[in-house]
Amino acid sequence: MKNQFAILLLFSIFIVGCVSNKKYKTVTKNNQALEQNNKALQSDTATLTAQVKLFVDSIKKLNTQIELLNKAAEEKSTNGNYTNNSRPAKKRNISVDAEYKNKSFYIFNFTRYIEWPIKTLEDFTIGVIGNSPITEKLRNDVADKKVNNRVIKVKEFSSSKGIEECHIVFISAANMSQLSASASKAIKSSILVITESDGALEYGSHINFMVNVDDIVFSLNKAAMNKAKLKVSPALLNLAK
Repeated sequence: MKNQFAILLLFSIFIVGCVSNKKYKTVTKNNQALEQNNKALQSDTATLTAQVKLFVDSIKKLNTQIELLNKAAEEKSTNGNYTNNSRPAKKRNISVDAEYKNKSFYIFNFTRYIEWPIKTLEDFTIGVIGNSPITEKLRNDVADKKVNNRVIKVKEFSSSKGIEECHIVFISAANMSQLSASASKAIKSSILVITESDGALEYGSHINFMVNVDDIVFSLNKAAMNKAKLKVSPALLNLAK
């Protein structure tokens, strides 16, 4: 009887040991699986962090590009022409009347220092694109004057359409959107393009007026004038700022 009890006890201990060992293996296996899952999660987290960093960097680059495009947009209007709306006003101590009287005086005197190719036009025409005080000043100043024995006419234009008949075209500050088209026509028709906006020489203008406190000065783009087959005197080049 005692032997049977001992055998039963040993068998019970064996059974319990087997069960415990199986549970231990199961727990160990689960722990290993959990550890692998943690490692995979850490790897995924690192990958996601790297992707977020790349995304943030891309956003920063995109913002930089947008800023550059905005700056470029301030220099050009939607049709690719120059606009100076974003530029700060320069210090000036000159009246509008005096300003355009001086500009008119300059424009007439430019005709003495610039040589145009022979044109089969009866008159020497100065065109003004846009509504500008200079129109009246020019008409008064050239009323009894000639260029190469040709009577000087002053005409107003609302756009660059029709300026092919002109020798000189003045583009007012408010109509700088017409500069690109005017510059293109100037090359084909040898038109002297004159403007009054900062930076206009970079967009095809030949001569650009600037207000310097109480005086009017001008800059000159000789390369653009050469393209329009306009011969400019060295004396005029020396006067340009």
